[in-house]
Parts: sequence; C-alpha cells; structure tokens
Amino acid sequence: MKPIITTLKKYASFRGVASHKEFWCWALFAGLVAGGLFTLAWFTGKIGAYILWAACALLIIPTFAVTVRRLHDVGRSGWWVLLWSILLVGTVLYGFLSGYLLQNMNPGDTVSPFVNISVPIVALLAFGYSLLMLYWLASPGKTH
Repeated sequence: MKPIITTLKKYASFRGVASHKEFWCWALFAGLVAGGLFTLAWFTGKIGAYILWAACALLIIPTFAVTVRRLHDVGRSGWWVLLWSILLVGTVLYGFLSGYLLQNMNPGDTVSPFVNISVPIVALLAFGYSLLMLYWLASPGKTH
C-alpha cells in the first residue's frame, strides 16, 4: 500500500525516480481499478461508463508521472513516454478510421494499397515500441 500512497503523494511530479516496486504496484492498482470499473460499466451502461472515464482521467496523470520517474531511474528520458503515447493513440485512431472507411465501402470498391500496408506496419511499430518500453520499465534501476 505504501508505494501506491507514494505515487499519489507525487501525483504530478515528473522529477526524480520511481523504484520497481513503486511503478509495478501502481500499475497493478491502476489496472485493477480500471478493470473493475470497466466491468461495472459493462453491466450498468452509461453511469458506469461515466465513472470509468472519470477514474481514468484521475489516474492518467499519476500514471504518466510514475512512468517518467521509472524511466529516469533506468537512465532514460521521460520524453519517451510522450512518443509512446502518441504512437499508441495514433495507432488506435488510425485503426478505427481505417475500419470506419472500410465499413462504408460499396461492393466492388477497392481498398487503397496504402491502407492495406500502412495499418499493419503502424500496429507493428506500436507493438515493438511497447515491448521496448516494457523492457526499460522492467530493467533494474538505481533504486532498490
């Protein structure tokens, strides 16, 4: 419980370092909260969805902050988190837009070769970069 309280005390602090324990306890806590609220939203509809969105809005800043501090602990710049976020959000939006465009096609229409090639490439880049971030976040740092 102490690492979670530490992360909440440093709610928007992007300076300093975060230990393995602080980062992974926060990741588990945030994942359980989001997963539990997602389940609630699934069964309750709009009210649960509003609660989920509010909780995610409250959890996003300390999640970014503890991730940046964890990267500092392993000797990496915190700016890698911004690139990771842009890549992940961009991949999801690009996938949805491509799916939306494909959904509105008429029989006999052809799909742009650019869409056929670019969607999987962007998704592979996001996946590869996520694996790199996971490696960095799991690496031993200066703190114990």
